[in-house]
Amino acid sequence: MIIEIRRQNLTGSSALPGVVYIDGQKYAYSLENQNYKIPSGSYDLYLQDSPKFGKVKLYVKVSGRDGIMFHGGQNAEDTKGCILIGSNRFDSERIQGDKSDDLAALVLARAKAGEGVVLKVRDQISPYILTAAAGIVAIIFLSRTI
Repeated sequence: MIIEIRRQNLTGSSALPGVVYIDGQKYAYSLENQNYKIPSGSYDLYLQDSPKFGKVKLYVKVSGRDGIMFHGGQNAEDTKGCILIGSNRFDSERIQGDKSDDLAALVLARAKAGEGVVLKVRDQISPYILTAAAGIVAIIFLSRTI
């Protein structure tokens, strides 16, 4: 199972919205605090009891950091490195409808079935970068045909 967070453009001072996909299908919305976000990349996940929440939560293995988990919340001030996950988005800076327990249950079921689970976090690519990259490809192509 691949859980993918596709980050969108930064809004406000610290709200970093995203969309969560599971195996390519839209699942939920995410929100991170830009000041504490984990780097984009691939991560292993694990389930563990959370002393703060008093139940099993889904955690992200991030090198050099502990306690990074999926949990509910409404805005960027509700997290210092964790990933907020919700079923609805008010706007680009607020979400609601905690989906973290549902996601943990889904991961547990897939793991019990012997399926591997990985998290991929991707930053949005700026349209300016895409335009520049297309221009570079065009220049390379033209220089080879001349």
